[in-house]
Amino acid sequence: MRIADKLDGAPPDIIPVRPTLTARIQYAAITTDGLLRHSVFKGLREAELTTPATKPRPRIISDADSAGIWVTNPTRRLFGKSGPTKLDIAVYYAGVGDYMLPHLLNRPVSLFRCPSGSTKDCFFQRHAFTGMPPTIKVFETKNSDDETRSYISVEDAKGYLALAQFGVVEFHVWGTHESHLDKPDRVIFDLDPGEGVEWHDVVNAAVHLRGALEGMGLVPFVKTSGGRGVHIVVPIIPKLGWKQVHQASSAIATRLAATGHDTFVTTMGADNRKGRIFIDFYRNARSATAVAAYSLRARPHLPASTPIDWRDLESIDSPVDLNYSSLPGLLTTSGDPGPKLTSPHGICRHDFLS
Repeated sequence: MRIADKLDGAPPDIIPVRPTLTARIQYAAITTDGLLRHSVFKGLREAELTTPATKPRPRIISDADSAGIWVTNPTRRLFGKSGPTKLDIAVYYAGVGDYMLPHLLNRPVSLFRCPSGSTKDCFFQRHAFTGMPPTIKVFETKNSDDETRSYISVEDAKGYLALAQFGVVEFHVWGTHESHLDKPDRVIFDLDPGEGVEWHDVVNAAVHLRGALEGMGLVPFVKTSGGRGVHIVVPIIPKLGWKQVHQASSAIATRLAATGHDTFVTTMGADNRKGRIFIDFYRNARSATAVAAYSLRARPHLPASTPIDWRDLESIDSPVDLNYSSLPGLLTTSGDPGPKLTSPHGICRHDFLS
């Protein structure tokens, strides 16, 4: 520990300190009284997520919004008797809303709902549903097959927070905004490891591909997928159509895969990626989605798809440590390690194939 700044109003004999080591604890769940269930001490380390030197983030979730959270069956647990509760999910989304909503608002969204608490009853919802919050917008647009279909989007903080009542666990978004539905503003390369690929192999691959993309004049950011892989996200200026962007991302993925034939593959199928990493570019088609930044995943411990600073990627021992219980506090102490927003329509964007 080290001496911290003097705390206002503290007695003179109190010496405040700051921790300099981080303990890594693996656990099954947090009980209602704040205790860790089935906890295992994994060791100490000095690494912390880099604190960005930015201005305070504007509030999107107000105190009144948070105080207005309401769910029926708040103690209903997911994933068995020791899993997180419905209320845990609502509280999580309130806690990360200021960071998540800029990646989510006014983008076509698919919701992954688990209304009963059982994974066998979970399903995707991309169309209007009975009783949905009034500020969930319904609109029509064409899908990848050029068919007109109805879709939904989250319009404000109240609608976003109200979705917890409907058992929403995951948010998946299109790579575009309502203001330019025909022109995507981000490209995603999903690094999906096959059998036999370890986390450190995925990290090394992501760092390698970052260098290759930057060599093309692109500026990607990285986030965990909430599973075993990572998403490399390239913000782009929305001037090309979906087919153009999909073709370009396919060509780039093929080019990236060529830099490591023994490491990467761009062909779908589990058999094709044994011991290799699949560079999935198929999420860059119209109506295709990718899990939103800070969205939980409906898996044990509820890991989150977390944007992180490239400098911190190699310090993560296990991506599932970034989850519903750890991430809100981490964001409070370290700030948002993800990309900086420069407009309400998306993150700082770059020309694509200029």
